[in-house]
Amino acid sequence: MKVLIHACNQRLWYVHQFLVPSLKAQGVDNIDIFLDSNHLGCVYACMKAFSMCEGSGHTWHLQDDVVIADNFKELAESYDWFNGIVCGICTRYDDGKKENFNNPATERNQMWLSFPCIRIPDQLASGCAFNFYHSKSGVYDKWKRTNRGDDMVFRTYLKKCVPDAPYINAKPNLVDHVDYLLGWSTSSEKAPRKLPSRAKFFDQSIADKLSIKLPNMVQPYI
Repeated sequence: MKVLIHACNQRLWYVHQFLVPSLKAQGVDNIDIFLDSNHLGCVYACMKAFSMCEGSGHTWHLQDDVVIADNFKELAESYDWFNGIVCGICTRYDDGKKENFNNPATERNQMWLSFPCIRIPDQLASGCAFNFYHSKSGVYDKWKRTNRGDDMVFRTYLKKCVPDAPYINAKPNLVDHVDYLLGWSTSSEKAPRKLPSRAKFFDQSIADKLSIKLPNMVQPYI
């Protein structure tokens, strides 16, 4: 399996010291990092990363603020049979809903909250980037101006160019936001967040290590 981590300078320390080692510990070795070193912003950085995807395979796209499940690789590979988009987080606020979801293939309305972890066929990712940069219809003008909403750009591309693209929501979630797991932020630019009960589905050792490490952490990659 291929993994591409979308990273910014503020969280690169977390990517190198926690996220990548967590992936490698589970046997995930094909890992690339797209670093927004030029501060392109949300949409442009995402499209630049998408343009790196070539061939007929699939790539798991992870944002730099996720903590993976203990069995991330096993869960991810359980979708190898599905030749489409796999959304790694079904919903942002899923506490108490896990047993009530319908078949994950029918949970289409929840897809757009899952960009922190999503498996995309490489041809769709590169096609989205190409259309974003070269479209003259004005359909992407809003997103280019605001430079936000990378998930909405992808949604626009699918609706416009590949309306029948199949996708499925993963159950259980493959990742969670590390900020939510900790109950506070790994970035000094964000306010603390309350710890939701869904964090119990992920390895508390990550939170324990970060709790010790973060107060004295010097971010050397900024």
